[in-house]
Amino acid sequence: MKIRRLQFVDGKIRFIKKMDSKDTSIQDVLLQRGVRIAELLQTEKGEPWADKNGELYVLSNELEGRVISELIPELGECYGQALAVLHKALKSIILKDHYKDMDLVQQLSKWAIPQTIEAAKRIGRREEMSNFADLMTSIGFPSFTQLPKQLIHRDPHPGNMLFADDGTIGFLDFDISVNGIRLFDLCYLCTSQWMTAFSDPKKQIIWLELIRQLRQGYEKVETLLEEERTSAFFVMCAIQMIFIAFWQDQNRADLTEMNLKALFDLIKNQSKIDNAFRLDEETSQMGVNTFLKG
Repeated sequence: MKIRRLQFVDGKIRFIKKMDSKDTSIQDVLLQRGVRIAELLQTEKGEPWADKNGELYVLSNELEGRVISELIPELGECYGQALAVLHKALKSIILKDHYKDMDLVQQLSKWAIPQTIEAAKRIGRREEMSNFADLMTSIGFPSFTQLPKQLIHRDPHPGNMLFADDGTIGFLDFDISVNGIRLFDLCYLCTSQWMTAFSDPKKQIIWLELIRQLRQGYEKVETLLEEERTSAFFVMCAIQMIFIAFWQDQNRADLTEMNLKALFDLIKNQSKIDNAFRLDEETSQMGVNTFLKG
């Protein structure tokens, strides 16, 4: 059992979860900083965890809110701002040994890129993918080393972000939090929505507006560096490659091919993604320049 939903006689829903360590620093700091997360209940001994036969468990209340699986641009600013507030709180946590360091370059070069090229070969697009892999290596990799790192959520898709009636966002599941580039979380949220949009031209337009709103909301709290703006496209592609490699390892040819097609369509939208991550005044100036040139 990793996590189990329980209904008590008082009608309340609680969750019991197996833990790998006694460290609850993430929960403690986030609650202190006003981030909405599931609050851990204490035992009779006043501890947030219980030890049973050498295994650790925690019990938490149900977190208020609902999952909105397909985000609309009108909610983008709210979700982006909530993610930035989370990052600001996570940044204050002292990193400990059990928080792994995410080496995105190594993960891509040793695993995800070779697997993606192999998957592309099966559908007759190996050369096209190899060319993009060269671009990722020559431009993407060097930019990744310049991006700010901190403790990140690592899995901030809408299923782990609960929308409450008051417009606030609550966060679930910090089990795979790592020390990684903070841009990864924002791009992960963007690509989670790309999977429902890439095959529909109309939805692609909506998605591009959504990621612009997510970025704007994020920057109401935390300012992105210029290196982060110019790297967002490559980070999104990196995430897509990781999913391709994962499904390839799972022998799921259907999901591998679907994610591969999503990657190719993502690549086609590079300039539009870059525009969505530019500051508004920069985007406006580009429009003016295009008009004057026309």
